[in-house]
Amino acid sequence: MLLYWIKVKDFFAKHWKAFVGLILVLIGFILGRKMDDEEIETTDAKLESERYKKVAKDIEGLSKDHVKESRENMDDMLSELDDAEEEREKTLEKLSNNDKKLDKILQEEFGLNKGE
Repeated sequence: MLLYWIKVKDFFAKHWKAFVGLILVLIGFILGRKMDDEEIETTDAKLESERYKKVAKDIEGLSKDHVKESRENMDDMLSELDDAEEEREKTLEKLSNNDKKLDKILQEEFGLNKGE
């Protein structure tokens, strides 16, 4: 029995690196199998779902902001158009077929005299 023990001891002394590697591989395999594949898939699915919800929420927020900004721009443009229409009406009133009024406006605003 002692002879057998010495042979086993010599074998382990000669190949100790291989046994340490084998033990590490076995430990890694056992620890790796602890995390069940279904658990990983469930976790991934939950995270993916949360990510899609966040993206949808962000898109909705950006869409609302864009619609709000577009409405504000449209209101500004309509306001400017109303102002331009008022200015046009005032100008039409000023430039009615009254020659004396027209001559007076041309002289006051543009410095033009009749006949120049």
